[in-house]
Formats: sequence, C-alpha cells, structure tokens
Amino acid sequence: MRRDRGFTLIELMVSLGILAVGMLGLMQLQILGLAWNSSARAESRATELALELRAGLEQLPYGDNRLAVTGNWGNTFPTPFGGLLGTGGSVASGATPWSDASPIPGVTLDSALERDPTDSTQPRFVRRWTVWGYTEMTSMNAGALVIAISVIYRDKGSLQPREVVVYTQRADPSAVLSAIRISS
Repeated sequence: MRRDRGFTLIELMVSLGILAVGMLGLMQLQILGLAWNSSARAESRATELALELRAGLEQLPYGDNRLAVTGNWGNTFPTPFGGLLGTGGSVASGATPWSDASPIPGVTLDSALERDPTDSTQPRFVRRWTVWGYTEMTSMNAGALVIAISVIYRDKGSLQPREVVVYTQRADPSAVLSAIRISS
C-alpha cells in the first residue's frame, strides 16, 4: 500500500478561499484606517486654526471692533454662544465671521486654507467667534470678555459638518486698574 503525500486540489482551494476572505477583511480595515486618519487630520487642523485665532484675538486691543460683545453685557451668555453648529448641520447666525478684508495679525488668511471638498470656492475650515460681555452687574460694562471661537469643517466624504470650539477671556485693563486703586 502506498500513502500519498501532500495536499489534494480541494484542500488547496479551501485554504486559498479562507485566505482570500481574511485578506478582504484586512483590506476593509486598511480603508477604514485611512478614513479615520483623514478625519483625525482634519480635526487637528481645525483645532490648530481655532487656537491660532484665539491667540490673535487675545492680542487685539481691548476696545477693538472685532471684540464687540454679542448681545448685551450681563451674567447670562448671549445667543448664539459657544458651539454654533446645530442639528442637521445648520449654523447659528449672529457670530462674527472671519474676513480676509479685516485680518488679525498672526492668523492664517482664508485664501491660504485648503478648499472645501464640496465647494471649491469656499475654504474647508470656516472660522467664527462670539463674545460674551460677562459682568455681575448688568448696569455697567465692566467685567471680562469671554470669547468662544468656533471652527466648522467638513470631512472628505462626509455630508455632516463638524465643529471645534475653544474659549478664552479678556479682562478690561481699566477695570482691573480701578479695582486695584479701590482696594489699596
């Protein structure tokens, strides 16, 4: 009696089929990883732009028009404030939009930004900010400016926009000096 060695053709085809299914799964994971990497890169860029705009707004003089209070001074924040992106991708109006015509020193111009994948005439990252004139006493305009910077962007291949929001504050230098004089 002779014993055959090796694999039969059927065994070989079954093992190749299993290998092919495994390779297809790995290809799907690779594609998913690339999409997540692109999304993370866009979010990182949006955060960089928000932090850059925050630094630029912090350098403006306290009375600059671009730091005008949205709404009224008080102890309740104005509408809109903070996140501007609503459900369904709608964007609240009333925030100060970025304009290349009135640039802030040290902040990247819209014309230098990547274009929106759905509309090449628009930048991919849309920057806006709102300013809350916070004070405990609504009868006086002395307190702090709380600034919410919003960067709205669209991932490539996604229909729903996303948003990054950062906050900062500015104290009124004259109010700080008068408070120091009163307490001394």
